[in-house]
Amino acid sequence: PFTAEALEYSGFLELDNGDPGPCTDGNVDAWFLSGSSKDFCQSDCTIGWTVPNEYVEYDFETAGSVRVRVTARVSSRHRKRFRMELVDEGKVWSGAVAPGKGWNWFEEIVWWNVQVSGGVHTLRVEFTEGSMNLCSVSVGPMP
Repeated sequence: PFTAEALEYSGFLELDNGDPGPCTDGNVDAWFLSGSSKDFCQSDCTIGWTVPNEYVEYDFETAGSVRVRVTARVSSRHRKRFRMELVDEGKVWSGAVAPGKGWNWFEEIVWWNVQVSGGVHTLRVEFTEGSMNLCSVSVGPMP
């Protein structure tokens, strides 16, 4: 199993020059989490102030070929589409939607039953429509 906090990314695309937020690492816009959001996300910060087509990438490794579930913990004021991609595997899920229940209402959006080969992989989370937050990602075996 693999879990990464929002700012533990390995690659990114930042397209705006807006407010970087108080938790920024100098690359992507981020703000601090607190209370139940921090506990749920297992992260100190969330990436926010996203604009369309920005993304972050996370590297993880599997020992062999396995079916996994890929989870993104996201929030948004309004329902917003985003996508998850396993870059090296050529697999994309474009149907992911942030819940639209408020900036601090994080939910797990799960991409189920994804076959991956053994080795190092790159998970890209792309903010297709922007205006959403990402606080953490995880990859784990299918239950």
